[in-house]
Amino acid sequence: MDKQYDITIIGAGPAGSMSAYNLAKHFKVLIVEAHGLPRNKSCSGILIKKSVDILEKYFDNIPDNVKCTPYETNGITIIDEYMVPRDFPDKGLNILRDKFDYWLVQHAIKAGADLIDHSRVVKLDENENGVTLTIKSDSVYKINSKIVIACDGVSGTSRIMTNTPKQNKLVTYQKYYNARASIDRSKFYAYISKNFSEYDSWINTKNNHIVVGTIAKTLTKSKYFHNQFISFLRKEINFEIIKEIKDESWYIPLVIP
Repeated sequence: MDKQYDITIIGAGPAGSMSAYNLAKHFKVLIVEAHGLPRNKSCSGILIKKSVDILEKYFDNIPDNVKCTPYETNGITIIDEYMVPRDFPDKGLNILRDKFDYWLVQHAIKAGADLIDHSRVVKLDENENGVTLTIKSDSVYKINSKIVIACDGVSGTSRIMTNTPKQNKLVTYQKYYNARASIDRSKFYAYISKNFSEYDSWINTKNNHIVVGTIAKTLTKSKYFHNQFISFLRKEINFEIIKEIKDESWYIPLVIP
């Protein structure tokens, strides 16, 4: 691997990959990702039409292996704190985040960017030529870069290393179930209730699995709210669990609507 880059991007999520894709056409670019790729991420995995339109301006149609059934969602139903549903009919594309993020980073690589995953930037030292990055993977080594772009999210180490003020964050927690429920599986349902979440909770379908998620300030609270939400869904929509498939969690920034 080269030791000198024009631009190093920390984080291979959508922001990092799209930045690398555009910059690699003109500069020598490296992406450093802490996790092994592809990697799971707790996320609704719904692309609204505006996002799809932007992506298709850059690339061909989003491939089928990135999508999951039902491919197209028939809108979002938001149930407020008084249990009053409100329908938003805008359609969306149902995707798997691990495959979607990996698809984006592959486009960045094709554009000329280098990628190292399973690697974490542990130190940044400014110098007259830019920045020296200390990277830890199986070993510890250094590279030099004229510019560093931090795209490693609300819990990324770049915030600590650059003394960037902390951003309030939340923890998502979701489980995939083989289950039955009295819902329209082509819709995404979000509940705005303090009984189930400190932000919102949701239920939707991916490849015949029902996904149930919650958000709170800590993972422990998210799991607590998840159990409360499951109890509610059993009564409200006849939710019947046949088998638990997997669970996942992730940090997200606190955004006030």
